[in-house]
Amino acid sequence: MLALTPWLCCLPTSAFAKTTPNAVMQIAPAAPSAFGTRLTFYAILSSPTQGGPVPTGTINFAYRDASNTNYDLCSPLTIDTNYTVQSCQAQIGAYPPAGADRIILIYSGDANYDGDATGALAQEDYVVTYQTPTIALDPPAPVYVGQYAALYLVIGNATQTQGHFGASIGGDNGTCNITVPGAICSAARRGSPERSRSTPASTAMPITVSLHLPQSAR
Repeated sequence: MLALTPWLCCLPTSAFAKTTPNAVMQIAPAAPSAFGTRLTFYAILSSPTQGGPVPTGTINFAYRDASNTNYDLCSPLTIDTNYTVQSCQAQIGAYPPAGADRIILIYSGDANYDGDATGALAQEDYVVTYQTPTIALDPPAPVYVGQYAALYLVIGNATQTQGHFGASIGGDNGTCNITVPGAICSAARRGSPERSRSTPASTAMPITVSLHLPQSAR
């Protein structure tokens, strides 16, 4: 008897290609904000198809400068698989400079979705303004004969800034380096009590101030 051997030929094959997830990003507070304001970022990633696989992996938020270099604003977040809002507060010291800054969402990708570090998933031009420092004399003028006086620098609502503050009251110089969050800096104490007492009443004392802040903070 002739044996028949089953013959299988040319079964079709199919390749499953990766796609990119949908992404929505928001930044708080809403722009514009002063340099040094600590930003918070929010994002939701979802499947572009109804009932499609939930995106996994990590996301991150970054500032991209004019040379297309990315600077991380917070640590990568592992995506929650329940379509919940992912949020991240910028690390201390991670502040976009003053100007119109491109904030991008970076996605690591997973088995079903392509990663993206170009900002194509979500990006925003976020406006940062220069902060406004204030300088005040303590005690306020007029200063009485025999008193000490100092100039104080207060850096607006910034939580972090760096720079140098120098001042002179009647030729007595003082300096202060601005290196800590919420900077309140004093400089230029007005001489010794003996010199103060020797200053005649109603004498105008010249006050000069020099202030150097990073270009992004001014």
